[in-house]
Amino acid sequence: MKYKVGDKVRVRSWGALMREFGASVDGSPKLPCFVNGMKEFCGTVLTISNISSGSYYDVLETYFIWNDSCFEGYAFEYGDEIEVSDDETEWVTGNYMSYTDGTHFPYRVCVEDFTEKAVHSGVYKYARPIAPAKPTCEGKTVEIDGVKYKLTLKD
Repeated sequence: MKYKVGDKVRVRSWGALMREFGASVDGSPKLPCFVNGMKEFCGTVLTISNISSGSYYDVLETYFIWNDSCFEGYAFEYGDEIEVSDDETEWVTGNYMSYTDGTHFPYRVCVEDFTEKAVHSGVYKYARPIAPAKPTCEGKTVEIDGVKYKLTLKD
C-alpha cells in the first residue's frame, strides 16, 4: 500500500480514470471498487483513516472504499515543506505552491537553489511528504537506583 493512515490524497479526475481504465457496464471506470457514487469525489482531497484487508483504504470523508489506482497522489497545503522529483530517484525539498490536474508535472514547488543562491519555482512529476525525524534517546542519561546510565542504540 502506498499511503498510510493520516495521509491526505487527491482523487484522480473522472476523465483520467476513464482514459486509463475505460467504462464498465454501469458507466463507471473499470476499476475494482469504483462505483458511480464516487464520481463526486474526483479531484477532491480525502484523508486515509484505515487500511482494510491490506489492499483497500477507508477515508474520513465518505463510506466508500478506495485503492491506490483511485488516487493521483499526495495532497498538500500551500507552503507545506515536501520532497519532489521528476524520476523518483533524486528528491529535492521545497515548499508546495499548487497542483495542476491533468498534467505530467502537476506539482508546483518553490525550491531554494543553494548553488546559485537563488529561490525559484519549478514543476515536478512526483511529490511526497517529508517523513518526520524519528525521536531518539541516544546520548541521554538516566538514573536508576542512584546509578547513571548513558543511553545508546543497538540494532
